[in-house]
Amino acid sequence: MTNAIKERLTLQQQINRANTSKINKITAIKADKTLSKAQKTADIELVRTEPILVWEKYQLAKRTLTHKTVITHKDVAPLSLEEFLDAVYKSTSGYVDRGFTSLMYKRNDKVLQAIPHPKYPSKFEQVQLNVQAVRSVRGIDELLKYTHTRRTLYYTLQTFNQLGRAKENISQLHACYTDLDYYKEGLSFDEVMEAINFFVQKELIPRPSFLVDSGRGIYIIWLLHDSIASKKALRLYDKIQDEISDLFKDYGADDQAKGANGYLRLPGTYHPISKSKVTIVQHDVTARYTLGQLEDMLLPERENFEKQKLKKQKESNSIKKKITDKKKRNGLSQAGYNICLQKDLYQLLLMRGFELQGYRSFWLMIMHHSMLRSGIPDHEVMRRIHYYNNRFRSSLSETEVDSLVKSSQKRFNQWKTEQSLIKMLSQAASDEEKVNIREQLRKLRGNYKRCGYNFKSERLINIFKIKPSEYEHLTVIAPDEVRNERKKTKRKENYEKENEVKRNKRRNKKGLTNRQAQKEKNIENIRTLLEQGLTAEIIADNLQITKRYVNKIISENHLNHN
Repeated sequence: MTNAIKERLTLQQQINRANTSKINKITAIKADKTLSKAQKTADIELVRTEPILVWEKYQLAKRTLTHKTVITHKDVAPLSLEEFLDAVYKSTSGYVDRGFTSLMYKRNDKVLQAIPHPKYPSKFEQVQLNVQAVRSVRGIDELLKYTHTRRTLYYTLQTFNQLGRAKENISQLHACYTDLDYYKEGLSFDEVMEAINFFVQKELIPRPSFLVDSGRGIYIIWLLHDSIASKKALRLYDKIQDEISDLFKDYGADDQAKGANGYLRLPGTYHPISKSKVTIVQHDVTARYTLGQLEDMLLPERENFEKQKLKKQKESNSIKKKITDKKKRNGLSQAGYNICLQKDLYQLLLMRGFELQGYRSFWLMIMHHSMLRSGIPDHEVMRRIHYYNNRFRSSLSETEVDSLVKSSQKRFNQWKTEQSLIKMLSQAASDEEKVNIREQLRKLRGNYKRCGYNFKSERLINIFKIKPSEYEHLTVIAPDEVRNERKKTKRKENYEKENEVKRNKRRNKKGLTNRQAQKEKNIENIRTLLEQGLTAEIIADNLQITKRYVNKIISENHLNHN
């Protein structure tokens, strides 16, 4: 145990005593002042594993901090919508971003891309705005008209090269972010703001560019320098977002709102539930970072990550892995995996009492896609989807079902095209044909390794919030540890069964092995010959065994001899 950890444990003991005695709070504050650099390193290690515990320490010792611990709406000068959008989509290197930003609204719990109709502000068109148009005076005026309708407008931080929010269509990355739904954890606005300031002061996160009060949550936004959305940049972006989400997990970080193609409420619009305005409570437009800077601060294990990456590349180069329909997942073929996945989804539905509020659409979409990949006819798939939807305690509307089916069907068609191209690639004769087919596969897959929905078990567990008590009833939607334990138990059972079969094969009807049966036969023969009055030497000659073995049989079985 290092000195830093020992000192950290001593400090933590003083803080724990301070929780039960007001007098000892002074001791805890003094201990916090004397933290060395080694102690700070130990503090960072602890906050990554137990952020709530470290934050409680901060609550006791916050008088020693020199900066404000609570930021309210009055602490910051107002920022206009024009200035906000200009800061988000601003180019810092002279690169002109000609991409599009999606502006959206909700109708029947479904997000639609829209802006106000120029003639009829209450109506909407499903279109996208060019970033340059959004930052122009006319674009700002259009958005301001919309904010007066007291309806929520959503926007995307990143820009896209064509219509839609598909991840593969992202052209440039403008910001990292997280959405803290602190009300789900029973926390207040001021408490979460204190925690954010604590993380900044301890250099666990960079200083945010914007803190936005969304009505029932807080958006933390970090602006980026110009970053083209290459595959490498998107992979690094996802890792940074995962780290930020894990760090703020105990403060209500929304695990569903961390993708590069995510959307947030636009400042100046209204939250329909809290009936409050989305407001910027803190801003520092000079706080702008590169992905590399965020990686150095949030992902300190970069060297290990690079080594693992090189190792994986070497393995992939030495072993060519072909993606075919017979590829196994969790020890099952693709067809077997999809059948087990359907059984698990239905079992989950039964265990939850047909109550899947919050992820009904996702459940139906995964079920629909899995049934299609199992080879079930389209009409039968639709019949089952409508049957499952009707079994929900609160069913989705026909429009919502048609929309998710359309999305799932599109992914399935891409997967089907991929399988045909892979088959053509294996049958291609010339190198030119292979190059053309590989290029088609690359365009078809985009930023994904495979087409279709290929969610890992861990991802499904997080989305459906499956409890450990439910694992035993599921086959493939279970952690690796649970599945490995099942395999181990099954292998042990199979081994015992095989040994039992082998034991039964080498035994006769009386349950004796050949050696045991021969010994019984020799005992009977020796007993018979002894009754005839023969000596051990003559018996050994007659039975063609040694005299010593005959004497041993006689003594073990207490046979009488002359």
